[in-house]
Amino acid sequence: MNILITNDDGINAEGIRYIYKLLHLKHNVTIVAPLKEMSGCSHSITLRKRLNTRKFADDIYGINGTPTDCVVLAVNTLLEEKPELIISGINSGPNLGFDVTYSGTVGAAIEGAIEGIPSIAISITGHRNFDDTPGVIFRLISSLNMGEFNNFFLNVNVPSDPKGIRVTTLGRRSYQNVITTRKTSFEIGGTPIHSLSNGDTDVEAIEDHYISITPITLDIVDHNALKDITVLNEDFINKCTEISDI
Repeated sequence: MNILITNDDGINAEGIRYIYKLLHLKHNVTIVAPLKEMSGCSHSITLRKRLNTRKFADDIYGINGTPTDCVVLAVNTLLEEKPELIISGINSGPNLGFDVTYSGTVGAAIEGAIEGIPSIAISITGHRNFDDTPGVIFRLISSLNMGEFNNFFLNVNVPSDPKGIRVTTLGRRSYQNVITTRKTSFEIGGTPIHSLSNGDTDVEAIEDHYISITPITLDIVDHNALKDITVLNEDFINKCTEISDI
């Protein structure tokens, strides 16, 4: 299988090197990753600015851009064949709940899904517990029908010593000390203090020491609300009609 690997921790991160060594003996694996850490960059893309490529080996490239840039360049320029699978990670630290909207790891998987390529974002939640990930990675590669991926990707989080696997929804976490003030400068960060969930979320799965697999769709439209607010369109048409009658 042709597999593209990227991340947001940077090309020298332990996680991406780990997954490369794990897969390259049985698969055709290429790394295209940011030259420096790009955590928190979400799905950002670099426009109208030159992107430089550094080739470390025939199958390892560094880009002075975002994870999304890496996927775009890999798929459209660097690779001779379109990858059959994109894996973003292994990220050092969790990507859970609504926090996925900030994640560069997830951003790369979003771009893969936009390109129509089955994509998986994978993160560890414990301290350097990369050895807990091979089971779920091999299971996903071997059991998933890649043709079933249609406008969605998988977000995977792996705790230390997992008890098993759960397919989950997105939870929500709140934080304390989000802003640290230093005279006239500020730093955004925070410590999770509370999980808002409903029993089947990724946050709870990790708290219970289960691997969380969350399918995330590219369609972010709230279709239930869409039905409710069609009245706005009707009101607009009615008002336009009233004006035209004046």
